[in-house]
Amino acid sequence: MIAVFNMNWNSHVPIPPKQIVSNDTVIEGIKKAIFLASGKEFFIYDVKNRKRTIIILRFAFFKLARKYSSYTYDEIGELFCNKFDHSTIIHGCKAIDDIEYIGFNDERYKTWNDINETFKTLIKFK
Repeated sequence: MIAVFNMNWNSHVPIPPKQIVSNDTVIEGIKKAIFLASGKEFFIYDVKNRKRTIIILRFAFFKLARKYSSYTYDEIGELFCNKFDHSTIIHGCKAIDDIEYIGFNDERYKTWNDINETFKTLIKFK
C-alpha cells in the first residue's frame, strides 16, 4: 500500500502575511505609548527612582519590550542608563503579570491598561 498525501488539505484557509516590525520601531512605540498614556518622558523613568508611579512605567516598558521585541532580558536592561540586570527585568515582567491577575482591585492596573492599549493602537500587530 502506498501512502498518498494531499498538501492542499487546508488550502481554503487564507494565511495572513506576517507583519515584521523592527526592534527599534517597537522600542520607540513603547516610549511614545508611555508618554501618551502618562505624560512622562523616557528620561523620567530611566533614572533610579522608587516612586510607585515611576516604577509602574518602567515595568510596563520591560513587559512590552519583552513581549513584542526579540531583545533578551540583558539587552532590555542595557537600553537604560543604569543598565538593569536580567533579574530586574524578570521581576518587572512578573509584577505586571500580578497586576493583570489582580485586575481592577489594584490602582496600578489602570496605568498598565492605558499604556498597553495605547501601544496596541500605535503599532498594529496582525
